[in-house]
Amino acid sequence: MNNRMNVQAYLNNVSFPKNVEELDHYADQFDTEVLMCSEWVEWTVPKWTVPGDIVLFFHAKTAIQNIRRLETALKKEKEHLSQREYERLWNALQRARLLYQKYGGKILAIGKVAEQPFYDAHPGMSEEEELQLNVNFITSRRIFAKIDEICLLPCPVDISEFSDFIFVSRQSAITPVVGSDFERLKALLAIGNKLPPYLLESRAIPLPLQKINPENWLEVTQTYRRLFTLEIQFRRFYVDYFLRVLGDQKKFFSECACHRDDKRTGFADNAVKLGGKWCFVEIKLNVQAEQHLHGQLKKYCHAEWADLREERVLRQERIWQNTMLVMDTTSLYCYDAATDQLNLLVQLDAIRTEEDIRILREELIPRLQ
Repeated sequence: MNNRMNVQAYLNNVSFPKNVEELDHYADQFDTEVLMCSEWVEWTVPKWTVPGDIVLFFHAKTAIQNIRRLETALKKEKEHLSQREYERLWNALQRARLLYQKYGGKILAIGKVAEQPFYDAHPGMSEEEELQLNVNFITSRRIFAKIDEICLLPCPVDISEFSDFIFVSRQSAITPVVGSDFERLKALLAIGNKLPPYLLESRAIPLPLQKINPENWLEVTQTYRRLFTLEIQFRRFYVDYFLRVLGDQKKFFSECACHRDDKRTGFADNAVKLGGKWCFVEIKLNVQAEQHLHGQLKKYCHAEWADLREERVLRQERIWQNTMLVMDTTSLYCYDAATDQLNLLVQLDAIRTEEDIRILREELIPRLQ
């Protein structure tokens, strides 16, 4: 049992187009058909997922409602479409019905996250243009990861088999599966299916947050750090301890309001004292999945003053102006505003003792500007 890999596992709800425009986009190959013929895919994922996590692809039970609605809508728009286009879309809906008969409301495939998630920016668009882009079914899901070793199940598992212990989210495409629920679901998946080793050799247990304290935080989080799904968890149970060791003093500040040109430019997550001045720190779950990270970091650099609450104000000369730190669940980075570069300082897997952090501090301070 101890040799089994601890992972995150979740149901990924494979949805269906909601209007004719979306149907046109997916008509030649639905997501379900992609899974049926692929060994690996680049798929939308939650930003907190990490390599090794297990994805259980679930064909949305509500897809049949969209299929029926689109059949009605397509008939109404028939006169506005060419015969060829109408037949293409109508045939796609009939194909979707057959897929639903086989997979609707069932777990049809399993895959393993192979790489860190990334934000798929729109080619040729500036950050401002992306922010102005209308959010819709096609453009809104921009965080992807490579998922490989896809296993299509000969015997899909119907929701009725596990609905008594797993409630599939109606508000999100993602439903986490943890602890004994994961073990029970694996037992169901094994009926009539040959499961891949990465599933058989894994377990999905909740983070033992209640066990983390100032004496054991590095030891415990070395195993579980990558599994934080909420930024607030990562801050509270890892970053706060880390910054107390890294700084010139144990005290640091949170939610620091930065000001420039008589305007508040934003709130840096933290400010820690390093080398006699204060350095801003931004916290993320995964920097690769952040849409406009560099633009956000620029708001904190060259601050003329910062409000640290507690009636404490920092003036420009007491703040490192050109550099700040960025931390996610895998690494610590140094951001250089002059070059707009995010430079890797250390991978957190290499930080095993508090002495490692103190050594890092001495190496870091000369780089601050």
